[in-house]
Amino acid sequence: MYILNIVILLKNLYKKVFLKNINEFTQLNIICFYAVYISLIFITSIVFYKYFIILYPQIIDNNLNIVYESIPFAYGELIENLIVNKKYSSSIFNTEFYLNRLPVVPFIFFMASFFSSKLYFLIISKNILLFSILFFTILKFSRERNYKLFSFLILNLIFLYNFYNLKIIYNFVYADFIVAIFLPLLFIISISNFKFKYFYIGLIIFILYLSKANMFPICLALSLYFLFFEKKKIPLIFMLISILSWGLFGYIKTNKFPFGATVLSTNSHALSLSFNKNFHKVYPLISVDVLDKCHLFQNRYTICKNLPNKIDNEWEYYNFYKEQNQKYFEQNKKRLLKDVILKIKTIFFNFYEDGQIYKINEPPEKNFDIFIFINKLIVLLAIIIALKSTINNSFKISNIKIEIIFFIILFSSLPPFLLGWAVNRHLVFLFLLSHIYLFLKFKLERKIK
Repeated sequence: MYILNIVILLKNLYKKVFLKNINEFTQLNIICFYAVYISLIFITSIVFYKYFIILYPQIIDNNLNIVYESIPFAYGELIENLIVNKKYSSSIFNTEFYLNRLPVVPFIFFMASFFSSKLYFLIISKNILLFSILFFTILKFSRERNYKLFSFLILNLIFLYNFYNLKIIYNFVYADFIVAIFLPLLFIISISNFKFKYFYIGLIIFILYLSKANMFPICLALSLYFLFFEKKKIPLIFMLISILSWGLFGYIKTNKFPFGATVLSTNSHALSLSFNKNFHKVYPLISVDVLDKCHLFQNRYTICKNLPNKIDNEWEYYNFYKEQNQKYFEQNKKRLLKDVILKIKTIFFNFYEDGQIYKINEPPEKNFDIFIFINKLIVLLAIIIALKSTINNSFKISNIKIEIIFFIILFSSLPPFLLGWAVNRHLVFLFLLSHIYLFLKFKLERKIK
């Protein structure tokens, strides 16, 4: 009888609270929800910080300050130079580079340094800021759609429940955390009726373009969609502003306007990792960084051919690898096609830990990851349902807006991955996008019924 009473009590609590319309909650209730939510973000951020410094102790000094030059992925010297000398450049083997990294991640470190140089401050403040934006965007969207509290919580939990996704969002050493938050947010806003929705969309496109080089196709495709299908110019205007901002900076510093394939002067070097005869032997389980490759400054007398006597600027560096890639393409078209097939299989069907650091005589373990498995199962299910919905609606644009935006993001994200490569951390935005799409379709189907 006692257990039965508890069950009845919980059932009544669920009906009265979780099935209550989000618009019926008071401002105080919302503040309480937010306080609990941010407390959760704060605590888990501390846990992540402890975990991160155990794995990468060199990232902080004895006083817990960030050792900026130790930040990986070619950000270290750039960020240190920006913070110490207020100069956006880095020296790569005595050659000045201005365009080797896009500015959003470096400027996050730069702005945080005005308040504190402690790593825990950067991680906690970054996470609180991003998840606050997420919380209030979802709150506004849920109120607009008259969702119950339960649906509001599910939308928020999509970003929190999967350990792998959360680990990438909490990270700070690569720009994937920005894409993982802002592309799903853009998706939500694009199907809303927010008063300033196109301004928000434009602002997100601006941020994405200046975050990662492979965001160019997505930003362009979305801007053109809003221009031609929704007759809105604002997203395209923001896109043009981002192109001009980075382009003019590059032109002033290097006498060349960076755009498209040349948005970064190191793009051709990054592509050379994929244009490698041994790429398929290591990818996806082992990090492609271990491949024997032509490193212009380090392997001058081993792998590299037709070396210039001197590199005077970053565009000579770019052109050297561009020529190497073109020669590889002409001589290895069949191998490249096989590698593209491998990349497609990896993107959609690799359920194992990837990009592992190789140790001599210790081949990587093939570790099945349940969180990655769930992610990719959701992606495949979302694609199937989106295709079915599109066909059932006879491709009528007015009935498949959510599918159109979903497919624009999906298909425009693939070319850079198939030309270069993708590991699971690059795909977190797609995992979360697919979760949100399935949730919205489920809500829509229930409403229709």
